[in-house]
Parts: sequence; C-alpha cells; structure tokens
Amino acid sequence: MKAQRQINLEILRILCMLFIVTGHIGGRSGIESFSSFSTIAPHAVNCFVLISGYFLITSKFKIERALRVINETIFYTFAITIILYLFGKADLYDIAKSIIPFAPTKFSYWFVNKYLAVILLSPFINRVCCSLSKKQYQ
Repeated sequence: MKAQRQINLEILRILCMLFIVTGHIGGRSGIESFSSFSTIAPHAVNCFVLISGYFLITSKFKIERALRVINETIFYTFAITIILYLFGKADLYDIAKSIIPFAPTKFSYWFVNKYLAVILLSPFINRVCCSLSKKQYQ
C-alpha cells in the first residue's frame, strides 16, 4: 500500500523553497522589498530541513538518494559556473573546480553538506526516534 501524500506539508515545503530563493535574491539585490524575505529565509531553511526529516523518518535508506543529491549538485554547479563565466564572474579555474563536488569554490555548499549528512545518518536517527517513548521525546 502506497503512503498518502500530505499536501499541507508539501505546500509548506514549496513555500519554504520560495522564501529561500527570494531570500537569496533579496540578500544580494539590495532591493528594499526583498529585505523581509531575507529575514525569513533562515527560518525557511530550518522548516525545510524539519519537513525533510519528517518524511525521511518513515522511508527506507537508499544510497541512491545521496548519489542523486551529489549528481544534481555537480550538474547545477557546473551549469551555473558556465553561466557566470559567460558574464565574466567566473574563470576557467572555477569551471574546473565546479566538476569536483564540494571542492572549495566561490560557491558555498553548506546546505548540501548538511542535507547529505541528514540522509546518511537517517538510519541511525530513525532507529533512535522509533525507540523513544513519548516521555523520552519530551
């Protein structure tokens, strides 16, 4: 039997993504109307991680999930670096470094690193969460 989608959490996760993206835009654009999004963005990141953890607690561990995150990181980092190169904001050295995931670059991978840690530690976190009583949770 397939698990039912929880549309309310999915919508909240989409809103969190929207706030995160607009927070990035607002933080770098200097436009006043985006300043409120810049203050919401850190909270949206926390909310996004909590929702992801909620969905991960009932899912089976699959190494493919971590590999997919790594592959997507490489693809988008390379694509964005190429675009930045075309606009003169990156050089050939940045393009070469973008092929190697998590190498020190101008671009920060702090969230991807944390998300991968949650994915890889999820079997252990799930085991602890499932063994706690309600009183121990509190």
